[in-house]
Amino acid sequence: MTFEEFRAFVLSLPETVEAQHHGSPDFRVRNKIMANLDETAGCITVKLSLSDQQALVQRGDGSFSLPGGWSKFGWTTIDLRTAAPDEIKELIVDSWRRVAPRELWKQLAEHEVMDLSDDHPARP
Repeated sequence: MTFEEFRAFVLSLPETVEAQHHGSPDFRVRNKIMANLDETAGCITVKLSLSDQQALVQRGDGSFSLPGGWSKFGWTTIDLRTAAPDEIKELIVDSWRRVAPRELWKQLAEHEVMDLSDDHPARP
């Protein structure tokens, strides 16, 4: 997944905006960070459940890693160059749900997000 595809997908989610965090782009829902982008390393960091985080890292394919101390809160680094785009999208939506207020979840269910693999709208 390219940086442009990542940005387009994440910004298609309800009330998601791009901001800055420690000099790098981040993406927020009502001022709560749901993803960080590290363009130098070619990766993103998203918030997942600890069980999902553990399962992804234990696969050992190099696409998922732990970002130091923040990993104990579920933050997981994803290599955009090696992880499957559909899986990245699924994990981004999961991270969005973890930080977005429940009142926004209905908007997500009603909101068609871009399916960047074939340029047709799809539901997450």
